[in-house]
Amino acid sequence: MDHQPLRPLLNWYAFANPPLRSAIGVSSVGLSTHLYSCEVTSNPTPASGEPPTPSHMSAPGWIIGLATIDLVVLTTAGICYLHFQWLRNILPSSFGVISIGVPWWGALGGLTISLSGIVRYARNWNPQFNLWHLFRPVLGAIAGSVSVLIFVLLIHSTGARVSRSSATFFVLAFVVGYREEVFRTLLQEATDLLLAASRPRNAGRGSTPTGSD
Repeated sequence: MDHQPLRPLLNWYAFANPPLRSAIGVSSVGLSTHLYSCEVTSNPTPASGEPPTPSHMSAPGWIIGLATIDLVVLTTAGICYLHFQWLRNILPSSFGVISIGVPWWGALGGLTISLSGIVRYARNWNPQFNLWHLFRPVLGAIAGSVSVLIFVLLIHSTGARVSRSSATFFVLAFVVGYREEVFRTLLQEATDLLLAASRPRNAGRGSTPTGSD
């Protein structure tokens, strides 16, 4: 399988796993290049690509209050899960191949970019992003979980072993939750890879064998 479209994400995992690193040809230079390319901004951009128009408004109090509540809830949930054994016995440690910590880190990444935007644009607020801030932790948890699932399946295709509690997956979930563009790029590249892999197979099925009497 050609992993070239998803090589930047393979760099994340392979950097900490020498056998996989040698199998797919990943170097520390490739990882550092990807890390540099993932430098993000706390100013979200509309789908049209146009930068937000300054409104010279202050950030709404309910946005700040909601972000504070989200931070308290996430922090409390993480501390309680680590501190109380009975809670770990009740909650599953994983959802299939995804550790329970993955959506938590994805939500934290989404909340982090939301807080960064609130602090940076508190006196120059654009109400266009009110809903974006409202749902950012939830979207971060979903995007982080789906991205890790795609990444785990990709790693499995190389024959390498994957640990559900790998810190690499937590970092990936946080980065994807923080930067939604990474998730869209990953989803597009994964789709292109699957379609490319299915074309020869479909072509073979559509062919009709011929013979001579």
